[in-house]
Amino acid sequence: RMLAGRLQAGAACRLARVAALVAARHGHARGLAGSRVALLAARVDREKIFMEARVAALATAAAASGSVRVSVGGAPAREYQASTPVRAILDDFTPKHQALAARVGPSPVLLDLQQPVTADCALTPVTWQSDVAAAQEIFWHSSAHVLGAALEKTYPDVMLADGPALEEGGFFYEGQFPQRLAEDALPALQAAMHAVAEGRHPFERLAVTPEIARALFADNPIKLQFIDKAVASGASLTVYRCGPFVDFCKGPHVAHTGLVKAIRLLRVNSLQASSSPTGRLDMQRVHGVAFPTTKELSQWTAAMELAQKRDHRAIGRQQQLFMLHAAAPGAPFFLPHGVRILRRLQDFLRSEYSTLGFSEVVTPIVYSNALWKQSGHYEHYRDDMFFLKDDVTEAEGAGHDGCCGGPEPEGRGLKPMNCPAHCLIFASQQRSHHDLPVRLADFSALHRNEVSGALSGLTRVRQFHQDDAHIFCSEEQIAAEVNMCLGLVDRVYKAFNFSYNLCLSTRPAKFVGDVATWDAAEKCLENSLNALGRPWTLNPGDGAFYGPKIDIIVTDALRRRHQTATLQLDFQLPRRFQLQYTGADGKAHTPVIIHRAVLGSLERMLAVLTEHYGGRWPFWLSPRQAVVCSITSDQADYARSTADRLRQAGYYVDVDSEATPLNSKIRKHQVAQYNFIIVVGEKEQAAGLVHVRPRDDAARAVAKDGMTVEALLAAWVNATANKL
Repeated sequence: RMLAGRLQAGAACRLARVAALVAARHGHARGLAGSRVALLAARVDREKIFMEARVAALATAAAASGSVRVSVGGAPAREYQASTPVRAILDDFTPKHQALAARVGPSPVLLDLQQPVTADCALTPVTWQSDVAAAQEIFWHSSAHVLGAALEKTYPDVMLADGPALEEGGFFYEGQFPQRLAEDALPALQAAMHAVAEGRHPFERLAVTPEIARALFADNPIKLQFIDKAVASGASLTVYRCGPFVDFCKGPHVAHTGLVKAIRLLRVNSLQASSSPTGRLDMQRVHGVAFPTTKELSQWTAAMELAQKRDHRAIGRQQQLFMLHAAAPGAPFFLPHGVRILRRLQDFLRSEYSTLGFSEVVTPIVYSNALWKQSGHYEHYRDDMFFLKDDVTEAEGAGHDGCCGGPEPEGRGLKPMNCPAHCLIFASQQRSHHDLPVRLADFSALHRNEVSGALSGLTRVRQFHQDDAHIFCSEEQIAAEVNMCLGLVDRVYKAFNFSYNLCLSTRPAKFVGDVATWDAAEKCLENSLNALGRPWTLNPGDGAFYGPKIDIIVTDALRRRHQTATLQLDFQLPRRFQLQYTGADGKAHTPVIIHRAVLGSLERMLAVLTEHYGGRWPFWLSPRQAVVCSITSDQADYARSTADRLRQAGYYVDVDSEATPLNSKIRKHQVAQYNFIIVVGEKEQAAGLVHVRPRDDAARAVAKDGMTVEALLAAWVNATANKL
């Protein structure tokens, strides 16, 4: 206790002392040797502060009294002294457990092996066999810390920012560097990571006060910003040390750096952040991947080589689906064949909408900031939005007094979401309980201000379209509507041959509304998931700021996971917009909003599907369903008339009447991935028939020598209906 008191009393002194270093650092003294020496001294002091605080924490833990009852893996509970580490408890139950961490009860709360158990609970070991997703995240997050240590050793003047594990695999660490990094810097960094790993430095966890956290990172305004946000949200503060590297982090981590054996750094890229606590806009991000063994790294490398062959950017160029241009960064241009796929996706959903009672609307792109403030987006989401300098003059706005209320003095922003617009539509007329549920669907363009370094093909863009929908319903209708939406997700994903997992994301640190309402919303979604009879997982703290959500994670043909669909329950937004309907009791009631997307971003889904199919599109979704080839120029007119008949039935059919050998034509169109190559020669023209060559074995039943166009169309109708 005395040591803890001395630490807190000395925090202000350390802050003042290191503040001088920060001022020197950002006073254009980066290149001076004295500045570097001062910064190195500050980092040594950081490690010293950590060690002093850890000694105090260990003394407090040793003085803990009482006992806890803990069970592991469903075995009967055993009694332990309070603050017994997780590792000791797992060792007692299963000496050869090979766990990276432990899960508390049915929740997704994970504990380090070194973390003390302070309350009765049930623990489940997290191993590579039992929970590969959690094990990978822990391992890659720990690998990011190894990279952070290597970066600080290699570039003593670096100001590190964040180093997470990535959902798609691997990790990165980003920060502000004294010079521009290039790809040729990666081998030296990788060697530095190996040196850190070989040191077998234990990952040491420490819960700290805000004062100690700020003293630890007083030379890093970026970390201070993270700490301030955590303090404002009421989150507990923890830091981790591995060797000389100390980082602000919630964990958990593996036992020691020596477990990170097989390392590969992949690339470095620059980011242009919208704002920076240091006043600088440039950030650089180093990406990597690591595994416990070289065999696993080799397997991952082979899988990535296969994925590279299916890269949607390469296939998109080859098949002329879309293009990107520096004139519009983050906003893809869709070419005719790409639009064909998008239209098929939209038509597929529209056919479902017609039977489920959704009404499609089209809403504006730009809104006044007053709307974003009312919805809460301005407060919670504005860093990810595009805003316009409002140039509406009083004269221009005067003509709208009767319909819009005149000019908007507060500026305007491009919409990142459709929900506020749909609230305005709901509020535009009086509603009765007889009208509910009101289901509005929207494919309008959305805009989100992604940093430039994060942009990637169609998977990370600034302009996109979403199969967005909002359901306005009563509380009694929630369960039925959620079940209806989950049924829609199941039908759509079966059409793509996707497997998927369900995940319930709960209240985040920054949220609107009261805790009781959030608890009720989360319980409602939990009940719906339980009623499905499918397994699901919990993801605490990852809900939207306005409500909990069900995220759907799909697994593609390469066994990669993608978060696409979402189902979000919202009790907050209807209150912000004062939405009401008249209930059966004649009184005013507030509806509940269900935010729903099945495909999510159509751009991202097109990327996922391109790589899922490897460019070999199924017939019902294909942008090149058939090509009619004439054997000689004498059959050119018959080829064109045949193609016209097929096009009139709604299929994408091209014609090849060039005077080239038939084998050359067939090979060219096979490479282009046409589902059917239809050949017409003198015999077919005379009989009014066609010869059909299918691309896939699944379509062989369609192909027959001497088919009529009517028979071919009947087979195509069946293939389309069955999503073949």
